[in-house]
Amino acid sequence: MITIGIDTGATGAVAVGSQPADLRVFDLVPEPLTIGRQPRNVASIGCFVENLRQYLPPDARAVAFLEAPVLQPKNGTILAAQTGATLGGLRGALLALGVRVEIVEPQIWYAHHGLAGTSARPRKGMSRVEAEALKRSAKEANVARARALFPHLAVVFEPPAEVRLTKSGERHKSQPAPKPAFDRADAALIWSYAHSILGR
Repeated sequence: MITIGIDTGATGAVAVGSQPADLRVFDLVPEPLTIGRQPRNVASIGCFVENLRQYLPPDARAVAFLEAPVLQPKNGTILAAQTGATLGGLRGALLALGVRVEIVEPQIWYAHHGLAGTSARPRKGMSRVEAEALKRSAKEANVARARALFPHLAVVFEPPAEVRLTKSGERHKSQPAPKPAFDRADAALIWSYAHSILGR
């Protein structure tokens, strides 16, 4: 049985494997879809299917855990439609591939791993800088947890920054800081949650 964990979103990620040691992670690829009067990014279902098929042998049994997006009224109907397009597209593609689909709320897999997750929301009176720091801290905790569970994927969760070069081809004195791949870490944690509750 192959387990699939999906951090939904136009720039989300997918973790797939039957055991922790063979877990592999790939990114969802965004593509524009006109919603309302302008194009919005949703996940490319064609790219998703093409990438996933590499890890699904023809007769393999598989189950996918799709993260239910957190929708808030203040975010508006356009964002809800954008999020729904990706979630629905992913679910439809998985079912067409013969993959069983389960929906999991983020709070459930956060709690399973002992992470703050969405509970790390800004408090009333908190400045924008403080709110951003709180949010980033929660995301970094997810990356740390994923690295601890899957040390062989450490570079996937925290890839090195691309080296910045001068026009002459020499290393520039100013280099970008590495950016943790939060979506990849979340996909792996969703996979770990699914793998655990399925009794693997």
